[in-house]
Amino acid sequence: MDYYRLTASLTTPLVRSWRAVVGLTIVCATPPAASACSFLMDPSSISREQGSDAQQPDTSADSAMSPVDDGSPGCGVTFKDPAMSSLQDDFTKGLGSTWTPIGDNCTSMQDGELLAEPTANSTNVYCQLWTTSFYHLTCDSFVVKVVESTADILGAQTFVYVKTPTGSIEILKEQGNFFISLPGDAGGSSMGRYDPARDVWWRFRESGGEFSFATSQDGTEWNTRLEVPTPMNLDRVQIALGAGVYKPLPAPGRARYRCFNLPGCT
Repeated sequence: MDYYRLTASLTTPLVRSWRAVVGLTIVCATPPAASACSFLMDPSSISREQGSDAQQPDTSADSAMSPVDDGSPGCGVTFKDPAMSSLQDDFTKGLGSTWTPIGDNCTSMQDGELLAEPTANSTNVYCQLWTTSFYHLTCDSFVVKVVESTADILGAQTFVYVKTPTGSIEILKEQGNFFISLPGDAGGSSMGRYDPARDVWWRFRESGGEFSFATSQDGTEWNTRLEVPTPMNLDRVQIALGAGVYKPLPAPGRARYRCFNLPGCT
C-alpha cells in the first residue's frame, strides 16, 4: 500500500497548516516551526487541510501550451507512472476515479468547471481536489485555465500543489500576488503581481533539470514567472487544485478551473 507524506509550516499565512483526520498519523516538533509536522495517511482515509509588493517578472514568449514529453536530456527513460500531461479533464464527467476531494466539502463540478468555494466567515477552510493516481512530471508539464480566483485580500488563496512522497511545491495566488513555496523554503517567495485578465492559463513544467511556472492570456504567449533548478524528484507526483481561507473573511470569493491539459479549450 502506498502512503503519502505531507509537510507544512505552521508559522506563516503563506504556508498552510494541516488538521488531522481519520487514518492520519502526525509527527510534530514542539513548539511548531516551519515544516515541523509530518503526516502519514492511508489513501483510503485521506482528508484535510492546509492552511510585500512583488516586483514584476520579465515577460518572454515561450512555446505553445501543449504539454509534451519534450526529449530533454534525461527524458529518454521509462517512468513507473504515466505522464502528467496524459491526464485531460474538461470537468464535465464528475470526479470519477480521477480526483479525490480532501478536507472540507466545498468543491464541485458544474458546467465544465471545477469550483472551489470557501465558506464565508470561517477559519481554515480548504476546498481541494487531488489526483487519485500518481503521474510523472519529470520532462513533462501540465496546464489549467483559471477563469476566476479568490478575492484579492489577505487570507484568501487560490492554489495548485505538486506533491511527491518527500515534499511539495506550492503555488498560490493571494492578495493580488503569486507566491511559491519550495521544499526547505518555509516562508515562500513572491513571483510578482497577478493580473486576472492576463494570467488565465497556468503552466507547470519540468525540463532539462529546471522547474518552471508560467502564465498566459491565450495559452500561446507565456510569461515565465519562475524558473529554478528542479527542487526534488518529480518522477512520482500528485497534484491538487483548490482554494481556501485561513482566517474569517466575509467575502472570500471562489476559484474556478477549466480545461485541464486541453489545448484550445475555452
